[in-house]
Amino acid sequence: MKWLIAIIAAEALVELLSNAEILDKPRNFICKIGFFKQLFECGYCLSIWIAFVVFGILLLHLEIILVPIFIHRVSNYLHSVYSFVRRK
Repeated sequence: MKWLIAIIAAEALVELLSNAEILDKPRNFICKIGFFKQLFECGYCLSIWIAFVVFGILLLHLEIILVPIFIHRVSNYLHSVYSFVRRK
């Protein structure tokens, strides 16, 4: 179960860091450095670094940190499914 939480949390973190409007200003500031600009423009590139961070969290047995991110992402999925079903 902790691996499923880690995978979904990593995916959520990549989406948040690369696309969340609330993070536009910090992301633009960080992207002034060439390497980071490329990193944030490529979800695949960013995901490998996020995966290393999440794996480190698991190694330190701090997976409880990932649970709120997991809940956030799963609730988004459920909301999308519910909206789709309701429209039919």
